Amino acid sequence: MDDRALDPSLTLLLDALERTPDNAPLRVHVANLLVGAGRHADAIKHFRQCEGDAQVGTDAQLGIARAALALGDAEASLAAAEKLLASVPSHAKGLLARARALHARGQHKEALADYDKAVSLDAQLAEPALRDALIRDATDPRARFRVVSGGTNAAQDAGAAAAIPENSVPDRVTFADVGGLDEVKEKIRMRIVYPFSNPDMFKAFGKKIGGGILFYGPPGCGKTFLAKATAGECRAHFINVGLHEVLDMWIGNSEKQLHQLFEDARRRAPSVLFFDEVDALGMQRAKLHSGSMRGVITQFLAELDGFASRNERVLVIGATNTPWDLDSAFRRPGRFDQVLFVPPPDRAARRQILELKTTGKPLASVDFDAVAANTEGWSGADLEHLIDASAELALTQSIARGTIEPITGAHIDKARAKVRPTTREWFSTARNYAQYANEAGQYDDIADYIRRHNF
Repeated sequence: MDDRALDPSLTLLLDALERTPDNAPLRVHVANLLVGAGRHADAIKHFRQCEGDAQVGTDAQLGIARAALALGDAEASLAAAEKLLASVPSHAKGLLARARALHARGQHKEALADYDKAVSLDAQLAEPALRDALIRDATDPRARFRVVSGGTNAAQDAGAAAAIPENSVPDRVTFADVGGLDEVKEKIRMRIVYPFSNPDMFKAFGKKIGGGILFYGPPGCGKTFLAKATAGECRAHFINVGLHEVLDMWIGNSEKQLHQLFEDARRRAPSVLFFDEVDALGMQRAKLHSGSMRGVITQFLAELDGFASRNERVLVIGATNTPWDLDSAFRRPGRFDQVLFVPPPDRAARRQILELKTTGKPLASVDFDAVAANTEGWSGADLEHLIDASAELALTQSIARGTIEPITGAHIDKARAKVRPTTREWFSTARNYAQYANEAGQYDDIADYIRRHNF
């Protein structure tokens, strides 16, 4: 980087940073100034060094999202925004950054949802011109696969189009970002990651690279995040499919949109096509009251079989909380023939989640190991609720005393006495299927988990 072309004050700050390279707040400040100077690639290098810093990590991730989008790399921008939101789900600026990245990728409806949520959290973030562009593209069926061009005004450049690089491999979350779940991750490596990274070896044994896999388990246990990490491990494009991107009120349109999604994934292979709440698109046909959904299910099955085009190096991941509602045809070999139970986070993962959810909040010394030990079976969402409830107790105390009172172990213990894990209800239902509808052994993992954890 040629510092001579920079503003003198910025040059001085860079000199100061060389003398104190561990000063993360200064490094983020310098990176933001580099963004302002149009030196986005250099800024990203500085932001990257601060991603793991407890004090400025979220600011660094936000900076990466903005700088990457300015360089036209919507995938890297989206990955950074999603990493930020994984730790701080209600980060208004993070939501806005993700909205811009999604808009740049042509996912206009999701971008609009993120934009509206960001503005509801912070009205000062409102950009009428951006929202008008999002509404226009979200309601225009021709814009479904339009990709907004890169550049500093990429989110507002709704009319321009740019091709997605066929061989680009964006920065993504990986298994290193997923706390615990070592047994599940090893199964995914063997069934998915190793075939993608060693295709010749697996082909020699007649193993196809790609196919379908179903994640199931209680809600709030990170199935979506695990799917993103799987894509990251495979160095594959991650395509997150929302129901609104498939279902359409006009007969035949849902099937066309579903086909287009698979075609897009095949064109961009290696890719991971992720369907959350897949049971909504693959419900047992005996339970359907609408004939139109039968056509969607038939189309879905045909795409999984790859009638029109082979699904080589395309991995289809479905996630569901209710695997018993999925039509049995989806479990046939060649479709969702690999099924993985995603349990509540283990003790190591619970500790990591607790630490993440308290980041940025006033915090006294808390024994997270003890809290993790006393929250066996709790989902990630349950733990987030626990920390929110603890924060409310500390806030109430702060208001009463007129000074900020940090969250303590006593606050967490008091909140834990009132908060109940949502996984209990799920396991109550799952136990019935494991005991009375498990002839083929599809729920053995549930039965084993219940037995080992005394649920």
